Amino acid sequence: MKVVIVDKDDNVIGAMSRDKAVQLGKIVRIVRIFLFNSDGELFLQKRGANVDFPNLWDQSVGGHVDEGEDYLTAAEREMKEEIGLKGVKLDEIAKYYTESEYTHGQFKRFNMLYSATSDTPLTLEPDEVAGGEWVSLPGLDKMLADGPENFTRGFIRAYEVYRSSLSKTPKNLSGGG
Repeated sequence: MKVVIVDKDDNVIGAMSRDKAVQLGKIVRIVRIFLFNSDGELFLQKRGANVDFPNLWDQSVGGHVDEGEDYLTAAEREMKEEIGLKGVKLDEIAKYYTESEYTHGQFKRFNMLYSATSDTPLTLEPDEVAGGEWVSLPGLDKMLADGPENFTRGFIRAYEVYRSSLSKTPKNLSGGG
């Protein structure tokens, strides 16, 4: 499957294999989902042994936007593929851009971060997901402080974006003055 290639303004300009996009330093789109349960715990995914950044903690769900998909469609597909969930409402948190060096090239990505809440039992895809754990945000903060090397850099950045979104105050919509 080919992934979407975009320009610096996130306009779709084509598609190619993920590996070729990384090798050539093309900008791609990815989705990241933070899945919470009704107790407010975040599901952390332990990445599988046969994927990039194996055995590291990562967001609940993540993946590339494939050719012909938009962010939401990709997020829904990835939720079904990785953890067996479908029909769960996804709330858009933020879109942000990142660049990082990688052994095979350069990751240039527009990241769309979503959150969702569900208590439905998860069915993990064993080829991609080695396991998972539900953690409170204070527990996650401690895990990150004690061992940031146990997490993907992409997750750490997404978590910073998520935490920043929590501290933003809603705009005053009352129209007063």
